[in-house]
Formats: sequence, structure tokens, C-alpha cells
Amino acid sequence: MTSAEGYGQIYVGAVNWLPMIVTLGLTIGFAKSDNFAEAYGIAVSLTMRMTSALLFIAMLPIKELLLCLFRCPYPLCRSLR
Repeated sequence: MTSAEGYGQIYVGAVNWLPMIVTLGLTIGFAKSDNFAEAYGIAVSLTMRMTSALLFIAMLPIKELLLCLFRCPYPLCRSLR
């Protein structure tokens, strides 16, 4: 089902239901607040790891450009004087 108001808006029910099910499962699974603190630390660590992995994948196409910029910035800056 698509939205009549917004251009490019697509509703996918599983995208809303899956986080709800996972949240309810975690709430039932971690009964005490001490367990929630540990789960929060794990979630933050996993988020940082996933962000780094996705950034690595996104930067692969421009790897050559970045290598050039980081290898030879000195001659470039020297020529600007």
C-alpha cells in the first residue's frame, strides 16, 4: 500500500511489526532493570559496529580518491602557497 499524500512513501507492515515484537520480547526476557542496563550496553556496541561496517561498505567506491587525498596532501598544499 502506498501513501496518496507523500511522494515515494511506501508502507510495509513488517517494518513496523518486527521492532514491536522484538521490543516486547526483550521486555519480557530482561525482567530486571539491571539486565536492561547490560542490554543497553550491548545495543550501543552493536550499533557502533554496524555503523562502522556500513560506512566501510559505503566508502569502498571512492577508495581510490580517498587514498590519493590522504597520501599526497603535502604537495597539494605546498603548491597553493
